[in-house]
Amino acid sequence: MSDRIGRRKPVLIAGSLILAVTEAIVLFAPAPIASYWAVDFVFGVASGAAMIPFSIVKEINPDEVKGTATGATNLIVFSMSAIIGSIHTWLLTPSVTGEALTAAAIRRVGLLGLGAIVLAVLLAFLLPETGPSGAGTAARVRRQT
Repeated sequence: MSDRIGRRKPVLIAGSLILAVTEAIVLFAPAPIASYWAVDFVFGVASGAAMIPFSIVKEINPDEVKGTATGATNLIVFSMSAIIGSIHTWLLTPSVTGEALTAAAIRRVGLLGLGAIVLAVLLAFLLPETGPSGAGTAARVRRQT
């Protein structure tokens, strides 16, 4: 979609907002709605927007460092996954020790994910537009560095 419209940021932000809405549905909607497969399907499709930063990284960096920049982006993704996974485990520790896993504990973990999505939306506004329609913006950013 970002290639079709020639812009990266609107698709990244829209995908992230769809993720936030579906996460909120899972966390706060009544059980029949929150458990529909369609909610998970929409969440999965919208999560494809997470690949757009890799395109931005490749478009904004000079050819000689594109591989390194993509590798650094990948390192950040996996590092954050490891850190967030550890935090999730820590938040769900009472259930591991034999206590019942409650909806409140699951909601607490889900709110962490929802907060991360909201933060990602806010940070996306700081990214330069690098798609074909925003190529001038990317060129100006390159000249400044």
